[in-house]
Amino acid sequence: MNNKNRIAVTIYTVSIMQMSALAVSAALSDISAQFPNVPTTTIQMIMSLPSLIMCVSTLISGQLARVMQKKYIIAIATAIVAASGVAGLLFHGSIGVLLMWAIILGFGIGLFMPQNSSIIALNFDDEKRGIISGRQVTAATVGGMALSALAGVLCSGQWYYVYFVYLLAIPGLICSLCFLPADRTETVQQKQQAQKGHVSGRSWIYIAAIFLFICVYNIIPNNLTMYITEKGIGNSTVAGLLTSVFLLGGAVAGIVYGGIGKYLQDKIIPVAFFLVIAGSLTLFLTNSLPLVFIGVFVAGTSVSFVMSQCVCRLAVVERPENMTLAMAFLMAANSLAQSIAPVFTKLSAIVFRTEDVVHRFLLIAVLGAILLCVTGILLRWEKRMSA
Repeated sequence: MNNKNRIAVTIYTVSIMQMSALAVSAALSDISAQFPNVPTTTIQMIMSLPSLIMCVSTLISGQLARVMQKKYIIAIATAIVAASGVAGLLFHGSIGVLLMWAIILGFGIGLFMPQNSSIIALNFDDEKRGIISGRQVTAATVGGMALSALAGVLCSGQWYYVYFVYLLAIPGLICSLCFLPADRTETVQQKQQAQKGHVSGRSWIYIAAIFLFICVYNIIPNNLTMYITEKGIGNSTVAGLLTSVFLLGGAVAGIVYGGIGKYLQDKIIPVAFFLVIAGSLTLFLTNSLPLVFIGVFVAGTSVSFVMSQCVCRLAVVERPENMTLAMAFLMAANSLAQSIAPVFTKLSAIVFRTEDVVHRFLLIAVLGAILLCVTGILLRWEKRMSA
């Protein structure tokens, strides 16, 4: 195996853990039963809190890269992810402790995400870079699917066995130390150039679009386990499989985006909203497990369309010198939207005057329709700005 292939293998191995915060969704219902006096919104924060922490640790990671080798940042990050798993297995007696492990997990994931992208940009030429980047997204998505399915099986024994999945960060730790090349720290001149740019107004429209979309999209995985329990149509294993199918939809959509994106162009973002609305309405209306799987798959396809379109559009509308800054804001908006998903649980109870989980999927459809209109207005505004 040559040096480039070793770098690629390391990128894929580390990326498997990128969506690992979703794995704990398989245990949310059991955790809720273990701590019956803890509000549902607090229980859901175990899965959503890592996304909020990623917003911070991603920025920290960028600063660390100026004084530390990328390979060591990734090694430290994967060690932190693995440590959160060990801690969860050993100490899980209170909801506060579980939230602490969620914070540590999110911090570790946020540290390695920007470093992975930087290594791809610095070590591969244009053609190969596109191939590696696409495979990296696939590795993250498939990794999230596999970890979620594995978590569902593990927590059928004891709910805290779900933390075993985070030990799979260890291979990434080993590969980063053995295979990644050394790099030079950022120069003073590069620091000054990076601080000069401002993100364009057209970029902010797509950053807003991804934020609005993820606000409704991420309500789905946060509630799947409790939905299955409430409907009485499955257990934690089924919930884990549903989360995997949800991610599978995104993986399939990512493969076909190239052809569909060329045909639909800017219409693909509204289409993604329609897919989320259709999937959530299916879950609200049906008691059939096969239809639930179909609805989850349909809703899951939407995120790859929106993410890919926003990234591609930023590459067109943003100046090259400000591209990294624009992409950073895009990732931060994505993480922030994921972290506030539990707020909509409370909103559902207020709007529909019931704590029933199934009504949260009706809320997705209603909010999705509203935010679809808002996003449509923003996209029209962006077209006028380009004229």
